[in-house]
Parts: sequence; C-alpha cells; structure tokens
Amino acid sequence: MKSATDVRASKPTLVVALLLVHFACGNPIEPSQVVGGWDAKEGHFDGIQIQLMSRGSELTGVACRYSGLTLIWSGQPVSVSKDNRVTFEAPPPSQQGTFVGKFTSDGKQIQGSYTGIAGSKLVFERTGLGTCDFAR
Repeated sequence: MKSATDVRASKPTLVVALLLVHFACGNPIEPSQVVGGWDAKEGHFDGIQIQLMSRGSELTGVACRYSGLTLIWSGQPVSVSKDNRVTFEAPPPSQQGTFVGKFTSDGKQIQGSYTGIAGSKLVFERTGLGTCDFAR
C-alpha cells in the first residue's frame, strides 16, 4: 500500500508526462474552428484562397490562385497535418510554388512561406468567400 508521500510524489511526474505528450504531439486545432474560406493577398489584386473542410477529425481543402478577376489555377489539394501544418502545391504546368505554413496558436491565421512569390511570406486570414468564386 502506498503512503501519502508516494502518491504526492507521483502527481508531478504525471503532470510532466502529460505536458511532454502535449508538446511532442502538437496542439491540434479543432476542425470546427478553421473550416471555411481563407485568403492571402499578394498585393492589391492578387492572392491565394483556401477552402478548408472537415471529415470527422480530419481537415482537408482546396486552393486556388487569382490575379484580379482572372483565375490562375484552382482545385489544388490542401493537406492539414495533426501538428497544424498546412501545405499545397501549385499545379503543372505552372508549378509556381509550394506553400508550407501553420495555424497560429489561436487559429485565426495561417502563416507560412510560398516559394512561388517574391518575398515568399503569406498570411491567410478568414474570408466569407468561396474558393476564387469571383474569378473566371
């Protein structure tokens, strides 16, 4: 039978173990927090949009790129990993780049790098728009 001292000594160990698991596995964003449209501007008239959807606890999506009212590409798969990493690639033949980013801790932005744009930093924010619905 354990003494009161043994029980008290094991509580900090449990807390440390839980914290290690939490930080080692990442802090997944709840899908319901991030489902919907996201937009990143590349200037006044150009940008990339992402539409995120959930299937159970899995997040997926599609991306498109526009210039003014012109659709550059669309329908590119977006993957979201358990550690909140968001990735997609521009389609052939343009192969204009790859985006790799992460949700901010509050889930209000997706910040990352896109190899197809000078300066390469993109910040996606929520939008009420669909995936380049306005572009043709």
